[in-house]
Amino acid sequence: MRKFVAILFCVMAMAPLANAGIVTYTINFSDNYSGTFDISQVLSVPQFNASLGALQSVKVDFGVSADGWIGIENTNPNNGITNRKAYTYTYYLPPTDPEYDTTHGNLKLSLGASDLASVDWNVANTYTLNLSVFDGTVDYAGTSGFLTVYLAEADSGSVLYNSGLEPYIGSGTVNFDLVGSAWFVGIFPSGNVNSEVSTLGAGNVTVTYEYVPEPATVCLLGLGVLSLIRRKHRA
Repeated sequence: MRKFVAILFCVMAMAPLANAGIVTYTINFSDNYSGTFDISQVLSVPQFNASLGALQSVKVDFGVSADGWIGIENTNPNNGITNRKAYTYTYYLPPTDPEYDTTHGNLKLSLGASDLASVDWNVANTYTLNLSVFDGTVDYAGTSGFLTVYLAEADSGSVLYNSGLEPYIGSGTVNFDLVGSAWFVGIFPSGNVNSEVSTLGAGNVTVTYEYVPEPATVCLLGLGVLSLIRRKHRA
């Protein structure tokens, strides 16, 4: 009778868990650079462990972004800055070379030969500066500071796979490639001026495995629950 009850409990335990199995992995990468960057990064997540059960689907959420800002501080304690220009250049000085004489860049996330998300930019801005004498703090704020966003690009998406799941199963990793470069060209006021350019490149991947649990695993779980019930009853 006890054996029969244990087997019955095992079957009952399998029923509510038959469609409940989710494993999620998330990986993020970001790095801050002074204007120019060159990123070649592998974002790796573990493959699905087949001992857990039968893999049913794989969902991949992903994104890339590139953000940048420019800070200028007048550090002259005696003279302010009036109607002076600062530039981020698309075309610098003729003859131009697009590889070096433009503020541009790209960042791409891919899986094998498939591109998942990408951003590209080519920036040309002119800023008019009116800054007071140095206010005592280099923070690109206050009356003597200037701070602006010169770059804000992002791309994201999601893909659901219900077939062809073999590359996601095993004891290794699924590797996503984050590759890109950024180049900055600018002219800022000369003299007692502190200037800074910051460019951030980032990428993220979340992989969600949905599976049907292995019957033996569910059965063991059910027997474990039964054992706890029996111990409690004896106590």
